[in-house]
Amino acid sequence: MIVDRFKKYLTDISYPKDKNSTWNIAGVLKDHSNQKFKFDVRDLFRYKESQGARWQKYATRADKVVLEATDRWVIIEVAEMNKYVKKHKLKEVHIENLMKELEWSIEVPKG
Repeated sequence: MIVDRFKKYLTDISYPKDKNSTWNIAGVLKDHSNQKFKFDVRDLFRYKESQGARWQKYATRADKVVLEATDRWVIIEVAEMNKYVKKHKLKEVHIENLMKELEWSIEVPKG
C-alpha cells in the first residue's frame, strides 16, 4: 500500500480517526521540515492509456498531496495548487508544470 511505502519518510506519525477523511497520514517529513503536515497519499490510476492520474478535491483537509514516481516522491502544497488551478481555470494539470510553477513543491528521492 502506498501509505506504507511513504511513511518511512516521516516521523511523529498519526492517522485520521475518521475512515472517510481526506488525508491519509500525518507526520514530519524527515530532512525537509520540522513541521507536522497532513498528507493525501493515494495511488494513481491509468488515464489516457499511458498517463497516471489522480482526482483531487478542493475541499481536502490535507496540507500536502503526495505522488509516487518510480525513483522519487513528489510533494505539493494543496492550498497553493488549488489557487493555481482556480486562477488558470484548469481541469487537468501535469505534475511537471506544477513543479515549475509552485513555490512549495519538493521531490524526495526514494531509497
